[in-house]
Amino acid sequence: MADTSPSSAAASAAVLKPSASTASASSWIPSFLSPKLTTRPSLPQEEDEVALTAPTDDSDAAKPATPTRAPTPTPTPAIAAATAAAATAAKEEALRKKEAELHLREQQLAHAEKNAQVSRVPNFPYCWPVMFHNIKVDIPPRNQWNMVWMYRSWMFVSLCLFFNTVAALTVMLSHPTGVTTAARDFGVSVTYWVGIMVSSFYLWYRPVYNAYMKESSMYFNFYFFFGGWHILFDFYMFLGIPGSGSSGVIYAMSLLTDDKSKLASGIMCSISAGLWLLSGLWSLFMYRATHKHYRSQGLTSEEAQNEAMKGVAKSGVFTTLVKSSLMA
Repeated sequence: MADTSPSSAAASAAVLKPSASTASASSWIPSFLSPKLTTRPSLPQEEDEVALTAPTDDSDAAKPATPTRAPTPTPTPAIAAATAAAATAAKEEALRKKEAELHLREQQLAHAEKNAQVSRVPNFPYCWPVMFHNIKVDIPPRNQWNMVWMYRSWMFVSLCLFFNTVAALTVMLSHPTGVTTAARDFGVSVTYWVGIMVSSFYLWYRPVYNAYMKESSMYFNFYFFFGGWHILFDFYMFLGIPGSGSSGVIYAMSLLTDDKSKLASGIMCSISAGLWLLSGLWSLFMYRATHKHYRSQGLTSEEAQNEAMKGVAKSGVFTTLVKSSLMA
């Protein structure tokens, strides 16, 4: 039977109720061991270290890192000497170019003074002077060699035309049996002698004369066009096609093989063919020399067009055309 006395109940309550000493003794236990802990546990050690080292100012974090420059290498004595030598050579080259330009300018001024003292009275052609022609006066010294040989080329063409006429006359007078166009060839050769000699002077010789005198791109292009046709004409005359007015190689072969009695006419046509061949090769050489000079001077076709437009404007042709169109 259980003991229900007041003394035993008080003893059991004393056992179940913690004493004050026991409560005070448990106050030293850390909070994270307490079963009633409601606060967030502390961060791990690594995050704490990162938080301690993080920048406190946002502007400092936004600034980019300043790149470090590599130290400038100190030039060696050999490199410094090579650089100085290159600079000296460049200065010397610039001085030489300047001296050449000054020398050329002096020559041009002296040539201009010499031309101013010369009376430009017409002296060409000698039989009937209609224009002034003097290579030593008009053409600068550095262009005189080309111009002298260009003049000789034109004179040689005149000789070829004359000899071609003589050969055609010889063929016509010899009455060869295999040639039926001798009379027509002689008539055309006379037309060539007069017409080609005059037209070649004005179409390609005079333009190249003015081109070397003025260093004009427009006149050079005139010569390139008509001078090219002149070269083709030389080789055309060398062939000697019957009925073309040429006493060339075809005529010569026909006379030398078909009719032995016409040996003189065949020889004359052979000489004429040789002269035309030499004239064509000579003209081709001078054409290339002139084109080389044209390129060396830095001239272009655009400059030729500008010069042509200026010439038209100065002549007043454009103004006259505009006025006439407005009046109409």
